[in-house]
Amino acid sequence: MIGIGIIGAGDFGAAHARAIKQVQGLHLVASCRGNNDALAAFTSEHGGRGYTDWRKLLDDKDVDAVLIASPHHLHAEMAIGAAKAGKHVMLEKPMAPTAAACDAINAAAAAAGVKLMVAHLMHFALPCMAARQMLEQGKLGRPLVGSSWIIKLWMEHNRRDWHLRKATGGGMLLTAGIHALDRLVWLMGDDVVSVSAMLGAMSHDQEADDTALLGLRFAGGGLGQVQSVG
Repeated sequence: MIGIGIIGAGDFGAAHARAIKQVQGLHLVASCRGNNDALAAFTSEHGGRGYTDWRKLLDDKDVDAVLIASPHHLHAEMAIGAAKAGKHVMLEKPMAPTAAACDAINAAAAAAGVKLMVAHLMHFALPCMAARQMLEQGKLGRPLVGSSWIIKLWMEHNRRDWHLRKATGGGMLLTAGIHALDRLVWLMGDDVVSVSAMLGAMSHDQEADDTALLGLRFAGGGLGQVQSVG
């Protein structure tokens, strides 16, 4: 039985807690959230111990792996801490707001010999899996140009203040548009060598973006475009 700890016991933490109950061989050992009342409600519904300090959760010897669903700017410190504590890591997207932070997470996981997975769910969506399979079979040839977009309601019920600020890794692109970007890179099957981008808050009074247009150039010469619109 693999013991799971959830760091970030909010809306997405709850979605993962419900999923854990459906997977044989997993059980929720502990959860972490700074708000005592919200944490108590979470553990009452989903079970397990409650911690208000994520470091204390990492000290729990019954936790084998952690699910990190915290605000984006906290991902790197928590994921690196988990790796150093010998815990396997499932990290919610985006991996981190900067490339340097992503590199640091990868290095920590490699040094500790733990498994690290970023929760890019498009890899498990049936239409995307079918498209990937067709491309891998080679019957359609090599993809040269790709376009991917996500257009959705931005001000959802779970939108928080940190989603609206740049310093905390907020904005539509990192919160939701990352799905469109990841999907395109995955289906093109090639490394990105250059990126151009235009971002802005077009429809909402906020610091971080709600709209982004990205242009990608791939190592093999392919081109891509990504639209992220909230």
